[in-house]
Amino acid sequence: MEKIRNEKGYALLLVMLLVVLFTIMGMGLLAMNMNAAKQFDLKEEQVQARHQAEMGVLHYQSELNKYVFNNRMTITDAVAFCNTVPVPKVESGTSTKKYTTILLKNECEIKNGEIVLKLESTGEVGERGNEVIEADLYLTNSTGVPTLPIPTGNEPVRRSDPGCIEKENGNNCLTTVEEFSDIPILTLQKGEYIFGNHLILNNLKIGGGNDSTLIVRKDLYIRKSIHSQNHTCLIVQGSLSLLNETYLENETYFGNKTYIFVYGDVNLFDVTAFQTRNSGIYINGDVYIKGKKIDPKPTWASSFPVNTATKDGCNLPGYGYKDLTKWRLIEKINATYK
Repeated sequence: MEKIRNEKGYALLLVMLLVVLFTIMGMGLLAMNMNAAKQFDLKEEQVQARHQAEMGVLHYQSELNKYVFNNRMTITDAVAFCNTVPVPKVESGTSTKKYTTILLKNECEIKNGEIVLKLESTGEVGERGNEVIEADLYLTNSTGVPTLPIPTGNEPVRRSDPGCIEKENGNNCLTTVEEFSDIPILTLQKGEYIFGNHLILNNLKIGGGNDSTLIVRKDLYIRKSIHSQNHTCLIVQGSLSLLNETYLENETYFGNKTYIFVYGDVNLFDVTAFQTRNSGIYINGDVYIKGKKIDPKPTWASSFPVNTATKDGCNLPGYGYKDLTKWRLIEKINATYK
């Protein structure tokens, strides 16, 4: 007599176990995929949020650059500048993707002659993407290597004492100079002379007595030689350039107690041009040798406060025209991702 075995029942149970097993595995894989997708979405939102924050920094840099370029202001106090910059913040975007960049007014400082502005930029994407960047922007008052200007206007020379303005090969004592371009040689005697424009010379001689002062409101360019006697004040409210011929002729000389004040930059062909004895040279801008910026500035190129009224016996007028400093925004950005 044969025994009856319930083989179908075992098979059904095995099938059910396999179904349950694969269902659990499938649900686990599905959960893992869903979690990975969520993590990917979160990561993507974070990446996009960081990108938004970076865009905010670039947007702020662009707006600040427009302001600095359009105003070309004279900045004498870094904190005051930070408190008056009319770009407190920039923002852009939609409800799901945006950035906000603000200027941290309490964190402004001067480093190596540069004004450092600190920003905080927040990028937001979706409900979870939120990234913050702290960035430093840098302003410098460098005008770059000065280029030869075109004199404009005809403001006369003003003098405090009788003196003589002498052109080359002549003793023409003048009371005014209608045009300040290409005077071959200029000799100033005792007194104060104020040029209200750019001054372009082949040669400059200041002397004939003590206490001679020459003030140039804009830029001073000397192609060949410069010579001063004792107790001379040379004040350039723009930039000063001493070109190649100055050193080839070896006629550059600064007498005892010759004091030179330059509010802008100095462009030299050779560093030996400013070798002086018992004299002083003060430069608020940068120093260029053969077109290359010298950083840090040479030890002989001391700075002086722009609001100083008198120094070394010279009366200082302050900056000349408002655009002389030509403050500009440096392209570099120092960013920290938080």
